[in-house]
Amino acid sequence: MAPLVVRVACVSAIMAAVAAAIAADLLLALPGRSRRYKLARLRNWCATGAVYVLFYQARYAPAVVNTETTRDLLGVSPSGYGSILIAGFWAYAFATAVNGHTVDFLGGRVGLLVGCAGCAASSLLCGVILSLAAPPLGLFGVVHMCNMAFNSLAALSVLRINVNWYNERERGVFSGIFGVCISIGYFVALTAGSWFYTALPATYVFFMPACLLITLGVPLCCLVIRDTPGDRSHGEEIEMPVTPEPSSPPRAAERKGTPSWGASSYLQNAVKVLSLKPVQATMLGLVGLGWGREGFVSWFGAYLEATAGIMPGDETSTVTTTAMSLCAILGSLAGGFVSDRCCHSKRGPVVLVYCAGQLACLFLMWVTCGHAYASALACALIAVFLFGALSLLMAAASSDNVEPALAGMASGLLNAGQYMGSGAGAMYAGVMIDAFGWRALSWCCALGPMLTAAGMLWLMRVRRSASTCAA
Repeated sequence: MAPLVVRVACVSAIMAAVAAAIAADLLLALPGRSRRYKLARLRNWCATGAVYVLFYQARYAPAVVNTETTRDLLGVSPSGYGSILIAGFWAYAFATAVNGHTVDFLGGRVGLLVGCAGCAASSLLCGVILSLAAPPLGLFGVVHMCNMAFNSLAALSVLRINVNWYNERERGVFSGIFGVCISIGYFVALTAGSWFYTALPATYVFFMPACLLITLGVPLCCLVIRDTPGDRSHGEEIEMPVTPEPSSPPRAAERKGTPSWGASSYLQNAVKVLSLKPVQATMLGLVGLGWGREGFVSWFGAYLEATAGIMPGDETSTVTTTAMSLCAILGSLAGGFVSDRCCHSKRGPVVLVYCAGQLACLFLMWVTCGHAYASALACALIAVFLFGALSLLMAAASSDNVEPALAGMASGLLNAGQYMGSGAGAMYAGVMIDAFGWRALSWCCALGPMLTAAGMLWLMRVRRSASTCAA
């Protein structure tokens, strides 16, 4: 395990990044926001972000224990373990497509509560299964799928809550904050998870998030998190944010912010959202990001172990995963700021630059395969571009394209596309590693940024055509 001083330094660096996100939220708010409103919004996203981090710890527990020891215990090869991962990702994709509509109906806070309960139960059961002398592979895969299905409520609920607190001109900043939450989630899941894995039995990697979701996540949902600025919090009424007037009168359900729920309503709203060309282009971009993200995240730890002898939880591994989290935070905050302030809230140009950065880092990863420090550096650098693009598309672009009442539906459908790509990327990487060795990981992941770039070029063309027609 990494020395205590290294672990303390890593945690301190992450806390400094959180402080930077807090400063960005307070300083980059639109003029006219009252101090009370900004503090209430800060309290709300800090609470939702903390809960989201716990979901990430549960989501990536199988990636943390993706080592030769665990695969031998389950009796599977890398491609077989990739099948478990793809089953979970596609369960997430299916669930998120349905749960977006459910979150729009129930509200984000209730969605988080349901997710906390279900995810805690399934994580606990995964740990129990791994504690058996001969764990049943099929049962482990099914319970992991349930875990991912409940996990899908997390991102949808967080986005559904915060779209009510951020104006369109502030959503680039929020995408940076959302990226900070994702990055801290990865740090807790991968770095802290590897500490648990090296110090305790593998089952504790699953038990820990289960306990935290119940003891911390549920109280935060009940006592702190609020769906809208108009909800009462500690007896105070917080003013509503200024949002653009709709171009046409909304339906009665949308005026209340609660679309009707049911199969016919789901299909109607899904067709409405998917018929929008900006949504279609954004979905293509997210399929590519999902392919690249999970192809990389699910296998980079095993890649470093197999090619460079970097074991989970040791000093080099700890520094690498912490650097990845910090680089992801940098990419998210910088991308959100540039898109809002320099690109007039256009996300496509920034994501295109990030796609070029991903390809460059993957090439560096391919060239340096087998060199411990160079490979670790390449893995850290790719996080700048990968997670910066992801936070922009998920937190900003999905909210930019639809009215707030359908934000959960849009996020759900877009997330479904992302996780279809995630599952395919994770499985394909495992198959290619079996066939061609670990060097294949870098060029397997390269398809992701290519798809994302195609989606962003399409999105920019659609936006340009719309501007020309409006003029």
